[in-house]
Amino acid sequence: MNTPIAGYEIAPQDRETVNPEVLCSKCKNIVRNALQTPCGHRYCADCLESEFIKGQASCEICNKGLTRGKVFRDKFCDREIQNLILFCIYCIFGCKWKGELRHRGEHQKTCEFAPISCINPKCDKKIPRSNLAAHLQDECLYRELACSYCGQPYVAAFAKEHEKACPAIPTICPSCGKEFLQSELKKHRDTSNPDVCEVLEASCPFVAAGCKIDKPMKRQERKAHMEKNTDKHLNLLLSKVLALSSYLDGLLPGMRSGSKNGKLIPGLREMQDQLFTEITTYKQELESRIQQLEGKTNALSYASLSPSPYGNGAGVSDLVRRLDNSDAKSASHDLLLNEAHATIAELRQELAKANQKVERAEENVRKLENRLAEQEQLAGLRNLAIADLEEKFKDSFGCSYDGIMLFKITQVARKRADAVSGRQISFYSPAFYTDPHGYKMCARIYLNGDGMGKGSHISLFFVVMRGEYDALLQWPFRQKVTMMLLDQDNEEHVIDAFRPDPSSSSFQRPRGEMNIASGCPLFCPHSELQRHAYIRDDTMFVKIIVDRPDWK
Repeated sequence: MNTPIAGYEIAPQDRETVNPEVLCSKCKNIVRNALQTPCGHRYCADCLESEFIKGQASCEICNKGLTRGKVFRDKFCDREIQNLILFCIYCIFGCKWKGELRHRGEHQKTCEFAPISCINPKCDKKIPRSNLAAHLQDECLYRELACSYCGQPYVAAFAKEHEKACPAIPTICPSCGKEFLQSELKKHRDTSNPDVCEVLEASCPFVAAGCKIDKPMKRQERKAHMEKNTDKHLNLLLSKVLALSSYLDGLLPGMRSGSKNGKLIPGLREMQDQLFTEITTYKQELESRIQQLEGKTNALSYASLSPSPYGNGAGVSDLVRRLDNSDAKSASHDLLLNEAHATIAELRQELAKANQKVERAEENVRKLENRLAEQEQLAGLRNLAIADLEEKFKDSFGCSYDGIMLFKITQVARKRADAVSGRQISFYSPAFYTDPHGYKMCARIYLNGDGMGKGSHISLFFVVMRGEYDALLQWPFRQKVTMMLLDQDNEEHVIDAFRPDPSSSSFQRPRGEMNIASGCPLFCPHSELQRHAYIRDDTMFVKIIVDRPDWK
């Protein structure tokens, strides 16, 4: 749905001087595409349309009900508004421009003081158009800067994050106090690195697998511990892997049978991937050590071919035995890795099937949402149709179809006070007809007068409205109109009558909801109201008589 266009904005300097009659009763700005209501108040076309769309609309000033059929375009007001002399709405930022409203829009398109959004999409700042260049160079948090260390570009708002990640920033090791580039410091403090910081203390990496030695150790001490307890560490790792394998075997049948434990699969995948990485890394380290031992064994075997006074043949045999044990353990680890790979493949298949089910479910949800939107749209159209029918029923209820309309006006004192103050200068009578398929008409009354009678007379006007059978009627409207203000003592009524001018636009076939009103601005002087019983119990009666067409 398009956002309603409110009225023309008003600068603070103009707010006190502009005529209230040209302000929209809803948005309080100068009316744009003015509409006038039966109660005499003005609205922007879009402001009033937004109220009609919501349902039952009522006047913001007098709270009277409004319908589309009873409001009309006020083009005279539109023309007058375009001639208003106003300040630029950006005068609060320093703009000195002042001129007619018709020219203000063009000025504001290029006004140097107009606040505009920064061209960086993530920057939500609004700055005057003339200050945009300075903002982009010195102030914008999302401007691009170049790092003085690595030369790479980064966004100003993320300067701290770049400092933490920049590989070229010099950084001091907190353990040994030596200076490194930030990219090298992590490697320097990585306990899996053979050249790790000598002063950095860390526990044995196999503590998580069950190693009992959990005290922090420096590099040399930790290296000696690892070499001494290789067999124990491998056995601990094997126990953990076997326990995990047994645990997974117990879970997989439940998942295959349709378990809804959807969060478990990604967790198991992550555990398997991490375990695979750790085992692969340790296997590579083990193979490297075995190669080193094989080299030493070959050297020792070559030395054992000649007699040795030191009798080191037993040491070589022990070393060969240990290598054989290492080969056996390595084979066990390879078997375990193969089983882990197979389990991971099964889990990935299960995950793929689950993803397919989720995609199908999402597609069904989208279809249902589209269907629901269509139903809501149809319901909205039905509601509008019902509202139109109700409005037509209200209009037809109590209508006169014989060319005579008796208009009872209550609360005369309050309505006259509203007219004097400008809150509601006029109001319309109910519609009436010359016959069931004849002309549609109404009256418009100004209790404080209009035009020449403003402030001294009651003004009464006759209005030709658009009817359903206008195409079958003769135009222009030529029927004699008699207007009466009734004396409730039936002594002396105020009567005025006229025959329509065929050349006047007021009596041509209506193109809008109603024609321009025509009648008597000097219908009844205010001074006459007290001489007879025209007003009694704060009530007065107006009667309109229209001659019925001869050609019917």
